[in-house]
Amino acid sequence: MTEPQQIDLSLDRAGTTDGSAVFDVRERLYRQRYEQRRWLFWATVSGCALMLCGFGAFVWSVMSWAWRHPDKSLDWHLLMLGTAMIVPPTLLLWMLMKSVFRADGRLEENKADETSGLVWSDLGREALAVLRAWVDKRS
Repeated sequence: MTEPQQIDLSLDRAGTTDGSAVFDVRERLYRQRYEQRRWLFWATVSGCALMLCGFGAFVWSVMSWAWRHPDKSLDWHLLMLGTAMIVPPTLLLWMLMKSVFRADGRLEENKADETSGLVWSDLGREALAVLRAWVDKRS
């Protein structure tokens, strides 16, 4: 018969259990996720700040042009261009705030909604709520 193999336990830490090793791994994973989320949060805020600075420069240039040329009128294309420059950072910050302040992504009835948290579905819901309130007010 063969003898059982001997296991060297000299490298094990004294007084630790398997639960503490699992806790260490979970803590490391939690910290790693936290650092990634913190980096993503500040990267998004910085990107939005840069886009808003670009929007501010655009507004300043349009206002200075209008001040220098009072005889000429502004075209509606400038309004659309300005709107196109302000919408993306606004939507990005909106998504960021919704993801930060709704950590579990659940509704009150504990049912996950597939469209919850998507920008266009949230915009659609809120636009419909405003439209319903306006129609109810008119009626």
